Amino acid sequence: MSIYTSPINDIAWENIQEFCNERIAENSALDYKEGFPSNLEKTIAAFANTLGGIILIGIKEDKENKPTFPIEGINFEKGLEERVLNIILTNITPPLFPEIKVCPNEDSTKALILIRVPQSHQTPHAINKNTKVYFRTGNLSNPEDLANVNKILWMSENRKLSENLREDLISRAESRFKKIFEGKRLNAIKNDPLIKDYDKYCQLTLIISPVYPKDILITPLELKDLFPVISVSDCCNTHGKFPCDDNYQNGLTIPDGYCINDLHGNLVYHAEFNKYGLYFYKQNLFYNVDVNPQKIIRINEIIGRLKNFIESADRFFNKTGSQGLVKFNMMLSNVSEYIAVINSNYENEMRTFEDEILFEEIFLKQDLLEKKSEIIFKYLQNVLLAYNVNDWTIETIKKKYGI
Repeated sequence: MSIYTSPINDIAWENIQEFCNERIAENSALDYKEGFPSNLEKTIAAFANTLGGIILIGIKEDKENKPTFPIEGINFEKGLEERVLNIILTNITPPLFPEIKVCPNEDSTKALILIRVPQSHQTPHAINKNTKVYFRTGNLSNPEDLANVNKILWMSENRKLSENLREDLISRAESRFKKIFEGKRLNAIKNDPLIKDYDKYCQLTLIISPVYPKDILITPLELKDLFPVISVSDCCNTHGKFPCDDNYQNGLTIPDGYCINDLHGNLVYHAEFNKYGLYFYKQNLFYNVDVNPQKIIRINEIIGRLKNFIESADRFFNKTGSQGLVKFNMMLSNVSEYIAVINSNYENEMRTFEDEILFEEIFLKQDLLEKKSEIIFKYLQNVLLAYNVNDWTIETIKKKYGI
């Protein structure tokens, strides 16, 4: 069990002790406290202002800033969690709400406290009556440093620039997909009169990236070599691998990273891996089949694509070293002209008046796989409700597809 990613309520004294057995030194994302510190707000705010991290209270350190044994903890008493929250609410502006777990030992005489602080999207967080802003340095002798004016301006202004960068990268990826799709359409329209306007095709878009992209994590050439590593088995059986087949021929190094696409009949599959840590995937949904020559959205395909994307994105982030908060966007566009079906037998046709079905979530990168089922279900719920499917059917489909 990982104390970074496991559900906070599942973590116990033994799990923290096992973590300490690994003898990991304090770093920019980890801090040990022997007792309840007088300046806990400083460490919490510094984590939130940087990339987030974990604080363990009740752990004594040695000269190398590693845990010492035996693990003793602090005296267990009621109200320890409330004590942490009170420190935050009375000393940090704007307040933030980390995950907190008090873990007593077997006889409930001692306790360890785990505080998981996410990277905040409301920085800068200040302490001392809103007069001081701290950030994590990664320096063992000075783990938290006072932010100067330029650092504070970066927190408040440059994160807006990071958001603008993210949107610009997405816009470029969308433009490349459109050009590829349009080329495919021009080649196919002569033989298929049903292939008409690009803007009328239903498209599935999946995007995940750091909430505040800023640093270059990997070079475009390294991304090209990374592609086979982050591919996963395609559970939709469209081709062997997701996001594109092993036998791809259309990979392209671009200024921002690396992109790859597959062309199958009427379908275009396009993926981009960005040097700033953005992963973009897009495909159109169009099925001209003899059984049902209509524009069709298969719900089981949407579920499969989400599963594959999350698994592939987790590998991508692990290889690029991306940390902190990530933003997940999912969109089905141009859906009003499409019918939705539950499975490949084209049964239970459903229609909607909605043109777009959206979902957005922000969470810690470490929680990506842990949240897979939750993310899929939330988006599936949005899709099915847009098609006026009741809760009973949603729960049935959730059970059927093992979400």
